[in-house]
Amino acid sequence: MSKGLKEFDNKECENPGFMCDNCSTSAFCIPYPNGDYGKEIIETCPAGSTCLGETGRCTTASNYECDGSSTGYEFYCIQPGVFPDPFSCKKYHICVPGEYFSYQNECGLGFAYDPLTTLCSIKMVNNSCTSVIPKCEKPLQSGPVLGNPSIFYMCRPRYINGNMVNLPDFFSCPFNEQYDAKLEKCIDPTPPSGIDKDGLCVDKGYYYYPGDCKKYKDCPAKGKAPVIRTCGTYYRFDPNESKCVYFTC
Repeated sequence: MSKGLKEFDNKECENPGFMCDNCSTSAFCIPYPNGDYGKEIIETCPAGSTCLGETGRCTTASNYECDGSSTGYEFYCIQPGVFPDPFSCKKYHICVPGEYFSYQNECGLGFAYDPLTTLCSIKMVNNSCTSVIPKCEKPLQSGPVLGNPSIFYMCRPRYINGNMVNLPDFFSCPFNEQYDAKLEKCIDPTPPSGIDKDGLCVDKGYYYYPGDCKKYKDCPAKGKAPVIRTCGTYYRFDPNESKCVYFTC
């Protein structure tokens, strides 16, 4: 059973800024000159809201880590591979041929699982990190896993503790393909360059930059020269979303 933020009730500060002290409390970490931190409770989340790990603030949005959906959850292997846990960014599952249940593993202190590298290579900030999929709102809801679009999820109804809830199963695309949520299938991921033979933009938008996952081409308009931009620290450009997303290369 995964508990997400509940595993870190009354956490200690590791970095300056907002953090979730637990699922119902937002705190702010204040750096001192001697290297220590002070922690000030900012807010007790109102009824109907929880503290979201990636922002450290209270929200009414779906929050897998704190809404209790993980209670009684079992990860079922549909196909062989290594897959992230839908509730805890620190956990991942190894599925071997012929076995229905996975071998669950957990990253060490201060690190989260990276679906792209299949390693515990993401450094957590105040024990918080981003969920790799959104909450399952309806059956057959699907989409790529954040950080590795060659892995995708599909929601299906299950009975958990006597209640019918929608929970995800995980799948891998065939080699060198990525999951397209709009088409609801795996496709050739080769992104459009956005640039014509003269080096000018074919249309307005953000486009993949070959050879560097942190960079992208910003096309202001058709016929204009593109501007090469770079995503911020801990972010990479996702050509499927046409924006920078939280995950290292």
